Amino acid sequence: MGEFLTRWLRDVARPRVRPRTYVTYEAAIAHHMTPHLGRVRLVKQTPQHLQTWLAALTANGVSTNNLARVDSQQCAARKPLALVRLSRVDRDALSDLLSVSWHLTLPKARNRGRSRRQNKDTTVASCNTTGRPNQRWRKIRVGSIPVATMDIQTDITQSPFAEIFPRLHELKEAVPDPTHPDAYFRHFAERIVESEHVRHLYMKVERPLRVLDPEAWRDLKERASLYLMVRDEKRGWQALFDTLNESKGYAYLRSIGCTDVAFIKRDSKKTPDLRGMLDGNRVVCEVKTINMSQAEADRRDRVHHGEIRAFKVPMHVTPQMLQKVSATLGRAVEQLDHEDPQQTARRIVFTILHFDDSVCDYQTEYIADIDAHLLANPVAGVELVFCPGSNLFPNRRFTMRSATVVEI
Repeated sequence: MGEFLTRWLRDVARPRVRPRTYVTYEAAIAHHMTPHLGRVRLVKQTPQHLQTWLAALTANGVSTNNLARVDSQQCAARKPLALVRLSRVDRDALSDLLSVSWHLTLPKARNRGRSRRQNKDTTVASCNTTGRPNQRWRKIRVGSIPVATMDIQTDITQSPFAEIFPRLHELKEAVPDPTHPDAYFRHFAERIVESEHVRHLYMKVERPLRVLDPEAWRDLKERASLYLMVRDEKRGWQALFDTLNESKGYAYLRSIGCTDVAFIKRDSKKTPDLRGMLDGNRVVCEVKTINMSQAEADRRDRVHHGEIRAFKVPMHVTPQMLQKVSATLGRAVEQLDHEDPQQTARRIVFTILHFDDSVCDYQTEYIADIDAHLLANPVAGVELVFCPGSNLFPNRRFTMRSATVVEI
């Protein structure tokens, strides 16, 4: 089976999927399939092997909310498996693998209950910044835009993308040379029509941009436009997305009730990003993005250029990652001190976290490690807010004692 998985990655997955999707498939197979199924001969694979495999994953602490639920009688009859509540990436990968090895198919995921747009009381995060019991807070709707909702309610394949992604379309129109290999938004229209996964990713970027008022959008668009053709060999358009991430900080300030939210005019590198008012008091906020390590960027680049190799993602954050978190928060505090030297304002550091674990298996452990680190090494004089860059498991929530965790 191990040899088959390697060939499947090389001959089936790589030509069909985009590089980041391939990295996710590779990690899922390396973490969850090869250790349990790799030594079993392909011709001897049975549905019972699948049941044993899933039981082993459950025993290792992988959430059952994100695993297949297997009916043993269906397996014995070699009927379609009753797989539910799988993430789209997991379903796609398993569907391809099962169809080849066991000639089994996955049923389409069912829409269970009310949509997120209808369910206004859905909890998006738990937070505790004062030592009190965790406080659950609801999704906040700014105007007609659900800040934390990522569902796509419009049939994008039948609508002009300029209407569905108006602000991303404006950015696209600002690209100096759309045909240049380094230009972002190349083949933008084609990709959102062809792939629901791509539409979902772009909608995650679009929604917080729509929260910006016209003046804030002009400011952010002007600064983001500088990076539309700045492509790093190994990190892609990271500088562009680091800039666009400031919209998430803006959306967060709006969600907690701030008024007069605006980007602060840059007069030096120490100027923080945002200001606002809340209950008559001034609020200042610095937005930071912590990206994957250079080692992970190098590894993904090798995968992109055809290298296939097994790798192991650590279950806990590395000391280097904890040092990066502390250094990033320290720089943010310096920027807030520059704007608010007397420390009379409410001071917030809003940080987007991107981990090396591309399939998000160990995000809960990583955030717990960061929480423990910050409890032992507190950052004085600021409120800390963390926002995971991605979460492939929609039912999973994160809590921290040292900070607030939100998903936008």
